[in-house]
Amino acid sequence: MKILYRIGTVFFTLSVFLMIGFVAIIGPAISRGFYKSQFQKVDEYGETVLDVVRYQSIYLDDEKASEYIENLTEEQLLDLMMHTMKYCLYLEEDLNITVDGEYLEIFREDEYSHMEDVKKVFGGGILIVGFAFLVFIASLIFGIKNKKGYYLNSRKFPYYTLIGVFAVLAFIGLAAAIDFDKAFEIFHKIFFDGNWQFSSGVMIAMIGSIFLDLVPIILGIWIGFLILFIVGVYFYNRMLSKKYRN
Repeated sequence: MKILYRIGTVFFTLSVFLMIGFVAIIGPAISRGFYKSQFQKVDEYGETVLDVVRYQSIYLDDEKASEYIENLTEEQLLDLMMHTMKYCLYLEEDLNITVDGEYLEIFREDEYSHMEDVKKVFGGGILIVGFAFLVFIASLIFGIKNKKGYYLNSRKFPYYTLIGVFAVLAFIGLAAAIDFDKAFEIFHKIFFDGNWQFSSGVMIAMIGSIFLDLVPIILGIWIGFLILFIVGVYFYNRMLSKKYRN
């Protein structure tokens, strides 16, 4: 029976980790305010993201799309970014947009293909988090109904589980720090089938310059909520100790 409690606690902790991660990723990714602040930044060449995106009009074969991108406003850029994220979350059927009844092929075939892969990754993530939520509910109910068994057999396992997770992440982070380009390449080869290297195009101009600023925000939210979870487990264990400590 002891192993059942421990396995259940491990799965409970992993489910919390995944759900927090989902919130940490989706929160900034669908935040119009975040993108607006990023798009207003000026790079070392004195250009904003909007300037770089507008320049991509020269690479577009669709004349209407080229004209639209060349004269893009900041609000239209924000709309395009939000449309892209909705596409990745299965809230839009087409990556390209329709403006005033005119279908615009803003994204080239290689960009479109890559974003289809990105959409599949998001879809897989949503399914995993959905399963994690079911595990969370089931293990939470089991733990509440069996408080004594949890306390006596697995109260320390939330900590052990997170230590193991952080050890794996630390190893990955160290590998990325040693050779970021190689780690970036391996990551993309694992998750994406088609081409993912772009030197031009609306997509890379729109997302590429803000990606590195997005990562620390995601990590900050993720770690912040995990700390709250650890504190919650600590006080819950203390509460149970008053009742079940021998």
